[in-house]
Amino acid sequence: MKIQQTFILFLFILIVPFCKTSTITVSTEQKPQENLNLQIEEQFQEDQPKYPTEGDDPFFLNQEDKVPNEAFRVLITKNNYRVRQIQFETNIERVKDINGDKEQLNYYKQIYDQINFKDWEFDGIITVYLNPQTSNIEKIQYYSRYIPKMKQAVELFIQDISRYKFKYLTDATYPKEFNVRILWRIKKDPNLTEEQAKERAIEYLKKYVR
Repeated sequence: MKIQQTFILFLFILIVPFCKTSTITVSTEQKPQENLNLQIEEQFQEDQPKYPTEGDDPFFLNQEDKVPNEAFRVLITKNNYRVRQIQFETNIERVKDINGDKEQLNYYKQIYDQINFKDWEFDGIITVYLNPQTSNIEKIQYYSRYIPKMKQAVELFIQDISRYKFKYLTDATYPKEFNVRILWRIKKDPNLTEEQAKERAIEYLKKYVR
């Protein structure tokens, strides 16, 4: 209930600026390169590195905010699903699951297409507990206060990580628990006008509070 109330309040804050009366100046100046960049959409990459590499997204490279036992980072965008391992590289690995990643991405897209009237970033950290004999997941739960501020994200992150499979690389079954940080990045549809974005926000708000 607290998460739902927080998100509803956030949407109201979002819609208020749209509703202000202002004078709008329409510019005819063209920005070809900027428009071109908006049209480029990242596609799903099947052949991905296991670990962060040079030129990777800053989410993977900037690790000053890393929490204890944070082993994996997951970045979800409109068309791509990326996983990087940032700790315990010699002890454990995530079993590659391209088909599962694609299928899960479709669940994210269903929500993405409803709320891309503005830029969003939802993040959370999930603690994974493994069975030391089978390396199967025994339990997952959110780590401390690192819970997404949207109900759908809370549910999707749990659903997502629960399908993961891991494999120990040595006889020493370590770590038995570790953290996975997830970032879901949503970009505003560049084809939406401010008025259309406002209408989409109100429409989603009405649907959400029913």
